[in-house]
Amino acid sequence: LIRWQRPRPQMAPRLQFRNAECDCRPFMQEWAARALQCHTRGGHGGEHCCQSPPILHPFVDDRPAKLDLDAVKFLFKTVLNLFALPIIIFESGWSLRLRDFISQFTYIMLFAILGTVINVAVVALLMYYTSEWHGVEHWRTSLAYASLISSVDPVATLSVFGKLNVDPLLFILVFGESQINDAVAITLFRSINAHPLDSIWTLVGTFFWVLLGSIFFGLVLAALCILVLRFARLGRSPAQAILLIFVSPFFVFSLAEALTLSGIITVLFFSILMGEFSSAHLPAEDMTLCSFLLKQMSDIAQKSIFLLTGIVAVSVVGQHSTGDTSGARFALLMVGFCMVARVIAVVPLSLLANGIKSVVARRLPKERQLLISWRYMLMIWHSGLRGVVSMSLVLEIGSWVDETEGAGTKVELISGTLLLVVCFLLIFGSTIGLCLKCLGIPMGDAVPRGQTLYRVTDDHGCMWKTWESSRHNVLMPLLVGTEGGLREHSVGRLVDSIIRLSRTTAPSTGNGAEGSDDSPSDAAFTGSRSLFNVWALFGTNDPRHCEAAEEFEEDIGDESDARSGGCEGNHAGVTSSSSSDELD
Repeated sequence: LIRWQRPRPQMAPRLQFRNAECDCRPFMQEWAARALQCHTRGGHGGEHCCQSPPILHPFVDDRPAKLDLDAVKFLFKTVLNLFALPIIIFESGWSLRLRDFISQFTYIMLFAILGTVINVAVVALLMYYTSEWHGVEHWRTSLAYASLISSVDPVATLSVFGKLNVDPLLFILVFGESQINDAVAITLFRSINAHPLDSIWTLVGTFFWVLLGSIFFGLVLAALCILVLRFARLGRSPAQAILLIFVSPFFVFSLAEALTLSGIITVLFFSILMGEFSSAHLPAEDMTLCSFLLKQMSDIAQKSIFLLTGIVAVSVVGQHSTGDTSGARFALLMVGFCMVARVIAVVPLSLLANGIKSVVARRLPKERQLLISWRYMLMIWHSGLRGVVSMSLVLEIGSWVDETEGAGTKVELISGTLLLVVCFLLIFGSTIGLCLKCLGIPMGDAVPRGQTLYRVTDDHGCMWKTWESSRHNVLMPLLVGTEGGLREHSVGRLVDSIIRLSRTTAPSTGNGAEGSDDSPSDAAFTGSRSLFNVWALFGTNDPRHCEAAEEFEEDIGDESDARSGGCEGNHAGVTSSSSSDELD
């Protein structure tokens, strides 16, 4: 409450009390006299003994500090939209297993769209019919709040599942839902928050505009960026190429949000196309270094988000804690409502997905092995984490809430949401590993890094066939051309070792003596799995995107070994630039 300011020359020391300043010497002298009097009397100097003089009372009181919601909203918007979300989403799409995502896209949309609608409806109904427990009595408030807390947070999901290395089917379903789900939740919330409940068809039209428009916009911007890489020949200038790739998600996210589209979905599809076709114009070394930069910046952004969440939650709860437990009671009720709604959504939709897979399995036998078991249903239910997206949306809620439900309702919703997010992250997020272990679902070392759902010999589904047709007939001639354009240059010994090591499904645990041409540093590198984890550094088992580069070679029909050398580990640039002895 009191902050001491360093006295300036020839000026009396001053104290600041809640933005009010005064000369400190008169009441300091009186305060010191009373303290001395209290001390000499043994602490029995009367009613006002050892209390501050009356002059302090106009400035110092027991009222809780008022939270500046505009400042908190600005902080969250700045950190989320300008720093954290763009790079986190971009890195996830850059290192995504593309065939797994496209082949399961139908089931992902099932959970993301229908699942979110079911969650919103159930939570809103529970809130409306239990209004005497929390005070929210109107449909508009119930639907708006149900929409914002039905957003499964992509940051928390990527952070937890990425570290645990879970089964590919479980990862791709939860990952895809957390990305696409935001378009539904954000569209519903912003429509209800901006306008009273009106025509349902307007809401449906807005949703499809946001979803399809975001996908199309992301793919178009990615194509433009790849064309810049191609015609500017940035493969000859690695620093500029990597910088262009790094800054692009921030520009794309901001532009999509400015056009009232979903920045998350736009950046996701932008990064998928960038990760697939950038390797046609950049050497293997540049792709490796770019993957490293994106992964490390994504980790920093995730840690910053969790730190900010904790600080803001503690600050808000501390400033509004006046002995009233209504905020905590509201948060606990919402946690229960969310879990009930998620059960009602996950179980029927999983059974529906299994029914579709069983029909498709008549033509694609592989789908029988990808049914969603009851263990996976339980984990999908358990993994519905809420996080910074819900916190950001609740700060956008309009003043109509206080006009409709009564003064103080908006602050209670904000405090309750912060407590809800912390509860989900601490309780459900921290116990995902324990639940996976108890249910016997493979994770960690039991799942080889880079394992995919499909093998090359497996039959293709209609979604993958559509992608392959578009890729060969449209995207390859437009974005790659017939001449290729990838150049190799001198590669350092460490990067050379990383590229060769990442060719295997999992990091090698041998002694590194498989080839006589390997240097001692290579042997030490490949033999120390615990000291150097390719996945932890690059976010993918294929940091140089060699699989895509090899497909480009097959399509172009290039017989030279210039590009294949980068993927096979036989870098001509290394031997031409200096001898092996000099490198060692």
